[in-house]
Amino acid sequence: MGWLYHMDFHLADPLSEGLLALKERGIRIYAAEDHFSTAVAPHEPLGDRSWALIVGHEEEGVSAASVALSDACVCVPQRQGESLNVAHAAAICLYELSRCMEPELSQTRQDRAIDC
Repeated sequence: MGWLYHMDFHLADPLSEGLLALKERGIRIYAAEDHFSTAVAPHEPLGDRSWALIVGHEEEGVSAASVALSDACVCVPQRQGESLNVAHAAAICLYELSRCMEPELSQTRQDRAIDC
């Protein structure tokens, strides 16, 4: 089974109210756009599941209001080309952010000197 069966999805309308509610609960919010300068990396502290990812429409991107409410703005580093399809970029961001979510896995990776 894929990620769909292991993640919580929430619909918020308006989005700004949903983001504020997440922030009140201590959730770290990441906004992903191809023009941001910080490369996506595993969420810290390692093993913590308190994060959310915002991705925008392929043409319009993440709204300015959502970016303003985000704790971090990240991108998927690319060697060539202008941008990735939003579904591909979201998948890469989800993978990277959750890469060290399980404490026992992150310890194993640290023992092997894999970057977590």
